[in-house]
Amino acid sequence: MNRRQQLPNTPSFYPPLHLQGHTLRNRIVFGAHTANMAKDGLPDAQFGAYLLERAKGGAAMIVAEPMPVHRTGVLTRGNFRHSSDDVIPHFRAITEPVRDAGAVILQQLYHIGAHGDSDLSFAPHWSPSGHPSYHDSDGSHAVTEAEIEELIATHIAAAIRCQKAGFQGVEVWAAYHSLLDQFWTPWSNTRTDQWGGSVENRTRLSRRIIQGIRKPVAMTSSLASLYLPLTAMTSPF
Repeated sequence: MNRRQQLPNTPSFYPPLHLQGHTLRNRIVFGAHTANMAKDGLPDAQFGAYLLERAKGGAAMIVAEPMPVHRTGVLTRGNFRHSSDDVIPHFRAITEPVRDAGAVILQQLYHIGAHGDSDLSFAPHWSPSGHPSYHDSDGSHAVTEAEIEELIATHIAAAIRCQKAGFQGVEVWAAYHSLLDQFWTPWSNTRTDQWGGSVENRTRLSRRIIQGIRKPVAMTSSLASLYLPLTAMTSPF
């Protein structure tokens, strides 16, 4: 029995979707989540096999586990190394088989903002306004304008690293009161400069990141889409 016979009442799953130079063979997406399979901060064969099985199973798009873009964004012991080209050959060994199996593969990029874990990052939690995390009441550091520019640069650098590793796009995480959502949200962003106040100012960081990613890495596509805050921003290469 094939998949169409198993799910006869779901025809919308099956038509291919053309997305900026890539064709998704159906509408099934395997979303990003933390598998904690990194070994010394590097992806290995176990993680590669985990994603490859999803591609073989028919998923059209696979979004790999989130990658912290900055030292202040490390959240779990299993996070991949941030800001390091060491990950590139290891990820390429994963992306090539997944693509050969017919799936389009992206990587999620993220920063948790005020909700970080200093026991793992050994760094302060960077946030828009220095408010405590509602997860654990730990304090946070209100980023300076220079540090905001640093965060923009590290998002762009991470996206370039993804392209070199064979990923076909990136998903910039903006859900669950992440750093970008913290900038969007008035009660967590009480800044009075160009990064706070109006909607235009509160979305300035996310717009700068997307524009910055599109410029150096979008070789086959110029599209970056901003969905609802509880989804993400996706920029296909």
